[in-house]
Parts: sequence; structure tokens; C-alpha cells
Amino acid sequence: MFSADGRHFALSRIRTSLPVVECYATADWFANPQAALAPRWASANIGRLPTLNAEGRRLAFFHAPTTPGASYALVVVETAGNAIVWSKQVYQTPLARPSLSADGRSVAWTSPSSPSRAVNQVWRADVDAGTIMLVSVAPDGITEGNGNSKFASLSADGRYVAFASLADNLVADDTNGAMDVFLRDLQTGRTLLVSRTPSGAPGGGWSLRPFFSARAAASSS
Repeated sequence: MFSADGRHFALSRIRTSLPVVECYATADWFANPQAALAPRWASANIGRLPTLNAEGRRLAFFHAPTTPGASYALVVVETAGNAIVWSKQVYQTPLARPSLSADGRSVAWTSPSSPSRAVNQVWRADVDAGTIMLVSVAPDGITEGNGNSKFASLSADGRYVAFASLADNLVADDTNGAMDVFLRDLQTGRTLLVSRTPSGAPGGGWSLRPFFSARAAASSS
């Protein structure tokens, strides 16, 4: 996983039988292509599924202690060179790779609202403010989506979240019984079903894995 400027990349790999997250400067590899480089930063315990913000200073990943059976937590760290400036646990028991805004202030991910609930939802946190909001939500702004949601993707400015969902209560006319791609404006609270046919009806098949360009959302179907 690269930062947007390509100067940093992060990966998860096995060390001493456990997965850890490591972050490297891309230029270091080309300066010493035959060397066994040490990472600029590495997670202290188990880590997986890292993602970087645009300039590579903030990193979100799933972290767990080495205690057998311990659950993962979503953690965001800010680094300066080889040092950690701060580390924050954002959420417990996340699922799927998180998505960061360009400045690293916003992070989105997938997780059930509680261990007792089987349906996965999409969430977004303001890391600096310490606030969390439900993204896969019905028009009333309160009711959770009634089907699994996944593949959360944040726009660069953190205002929009695109995601795929089987829920049919996120918009009024979702009647196709398939997984669709949705786009939510976090400022206005409006959600759109974007995987539609040319006539404007919900798509006839499943749509998955939305992603953003610098300004807009797209999806693969």
C-alpha cells in the first residue's frame, strides 16, 4: 500500500511466525537495492491490512496483542521519520482494510455495531476529534442498514464515503435484492444509490468495490 505521493509504502508480513506491519521509504530501496533494509517503522505486536494517508505520515491498520485469541483493534498512528508521534485505538473488532482521507484525519472501516450483531456496517471516525458515525444508515439517520455492508472507501477530503451493501433500507427505491454501491455525503447526511442502469433503475446484478479518484466515486460491477 503506497502513500499518494509514492514516497512511502506499508506492508504486512510474517516475522517470527506472526504478521506485523512495516512502513518503508520508497527511495531507501532504490538507494540500496541489495541491502536488507530495516523499516522506518514497525508495529510492536501483531498487525495487518495497513493503509497510508497521502503523504505517508499517518497509518491505519489492524492491531492485536500476542495473547492467544485476542481480537483486533483499528489503530491509527502518526509518525515523524522513524518515530511515533502518537497512536490511537479507534475501534474494536474491525473487518476489511480501512480507508484514510488524504490528511489522515478521517478513517472508514467495516464492522458489526456490536459482537452480538451479525450484520456488518460501515463506520467513519474523525481521529483528531475522537468521534465515530454510522455511514450505512437509513434515511432517518439512526436505523442501521439491514444487510451486510463492505468495501468502504473515503474521498480525499473525507467528506464522502462510497461502499457496497446488501441493505435495502438505505434509500427508498432499492428493490433489486442485490449488493449495490452507495455514496454518502457526510456533511449533508444524504445517501445515493449510484450503481444504476441508464434508465435510473437499481442495477440488475451485484456491484462491488467502489473507489475514488481525486474528486469522484466509481465502482466495478
